[in-house]
Amino acid sequence: RGSEAAAAGGVEGHGSGEAALLALLRSHVRSYYNTKNCRLSGRLVTELLQRFPLLGWCVAPLLVGAVRGARDAYLAGEACSHLCTLLGQRHAIASSDGSRLLPHAAPLREALLELLGKGKLRAKHLLPPVRLASALVRALADSQQRAAASEAAVALGPAVAAVQARHAHARALVGACGKFAALAASLDAPPAAKKKKKAGGGEKAAPAAAAAAADGD
Repeated sequence: RGSEAAAAGGVEGHGSGEAALLALLRSHVRSYYNTKNCRLSGRLVTELLQRFPLLGWCVAPLLVGAVRGARDAYLAGEACSHLCTLLGQRHAIASSDGSRLLPHAAPLREALLELLGKGKLRAKHLLPPVRLASALVRALADSQQRAAASEAAVALGPAVAAVQARHAHARALVGACGKFAALAASLDAPPAAKKKKKAGGGEKAAPAAAAAAADGD
């Protein structure tokens, strides 16, 4: 609990033990992406992000850096998957002074562009970054950062389309690219469109109810 509190308010102002624990976590996460035979497993990182997302945001810069700087393509994909897990904890994205995601959105977008642009990567190594691209855009849109979501979608769209063209026979990858394209297209629709549709449904229901009442009379 103390570690989660330190993550919520930042290391400053908390005990040296909490700061030391966070420093140790950062060290192990950094080692996982950059060195061989690290004792920290990818599954454990996932569980930590699921259970303690505020701690996850404390190591978010390391995760973003690993998207472009991990020692191999597999670990770059692991970083993407870990960030997808973190973005999936929607309740932890909002903070008292705004969004925990927004400061990382631009660096993450650039890291994804670099990774997606590597032409020699196999389809299975490109699937995690494409999924992360969708997770980033969706999380920004859901946290009321629609402009940032649109900016990310526009920036990442050509790279995702190029990946789809290069690997047209990889079903899972093509499907993920299609989902990103659909998500990006949905951002172009005005936010009020769904509300108008619902309102129209209500208007149709009212005459039907009136007609039923008349028949009863």
